[in-house]
Amino acid sequence: MDKMTSAPEHLRHVFGWMLAELGRERLEVVLAPAPDPRHSSHKVRAVSNENPWWYKELCNRYPSRSKSHRRWRTRIKRRETLNALRRLYVAGGTYSHYADDLIELAEDVLQSAREEEKNYEERLKRQSAKVIPF
Repeated sequence: MDKMTSAPEHLRHVFGWMLAELGRERLEVVLAPAPDPRHSSHKVRAVSNENPWWYKELCNRYPSRSKSHRRWRTRIKRRETLNALRRLYVAGGTYSHYADDLIELAEDVLQSAREEEKNYEERLKRQSAKVIPF
């Protein structure tokens, strides 16, 4: 049996956010008209919605050993990831073998959010400096 991995307290809300984002966002591919059609019904595959960046990173860390292009290219299972995130968020720990990776990615998500907030505050300051008082 795997060891129990505890969630750092400062990341609990990040796991909740990641859980919601993964539940809401998923890869969706649609057929779209071809940019250079070769016949009247020529279509190409186009991505209309993507997985979260941190989930793509997690999938890249666990490549599939299969050489077939018809099979999944990762060993990550979405349902198991959702369950691990739920346990990290609600119970504060999990036995999932994804736990260490999810904790590391949660740190990255938190850092990214802090940088985005800082950039937003700087843009607001620049915009407010341009405002002409009455």
